[in-house]
Amino acid sequence: MDSALAISPDHETLNNATDFYTRTHNTEKLKAVQQLREKILLDKVRRQLISRPAPSLQSFVDMKGKPVSPDALKGKIILIDFWATWCVPCMQEMPYLQQLYEAYKDNPKVVFMVVNSGARNTLADAQGWFGHKKYTFPVYYNTDPDVGEKFRFNIIPATYVIDPKGNIRFANIGFEGAEVAAKLKLQLQLVESASF
Repeated sequence: MDSALAISPDHETLNNATDFYTRTHNTEKLKAVQQLREKILLDKVRRQLISRPAPSLQSFVDMKGKPVSPDALKGKIILIDFWATWCVPCMQEMPYLQQLYEAYKDNPKVVFMVVNSGARNTLADAQGWFGHKKYTFPVYYNTDPDVGEKFRFNIIPATYVIDPKGNIRFANIGFEGAEVAAKLKLQLQLVESASF
């Protein structure tokens, strides 16, 4: 296993090593594999760093139809996730967003905006979404039909991390599976510590 990891620490090899060390109760090696996973993911996330001005968020309204106050977002790190009620990958991503929200909900520097993209959805669709009973993260609705063009996405879910100065630092398009929670957490940590 050590040789395989040294030659090719790809996703499959890491999973095989995790499985092997779990079954053989080798907690020391299991910990080393987890640290290697975290290092690989951090290197990947650092390479995804971008810097471009974020579009205006004035088209976002809360579930009562009230516009989002720019003052509430000023100087904050904003995690925006675009989704729609009909999007299966978006629904698969929601438990991971909830997990991340739970870790950050008491952090005054970070704001979560889980935004119904408006594509084929209405505010009423967003208001009636079953997830309001299941998840506690804040949900918004987008009223701008050109939001995808402005943010540069045509696939959802699309998740962005915006720094306190209003620049998009990370753009994540599509659902990447369970890795999404760890990846977004690293992105938030990098923006919060400004260690780019």
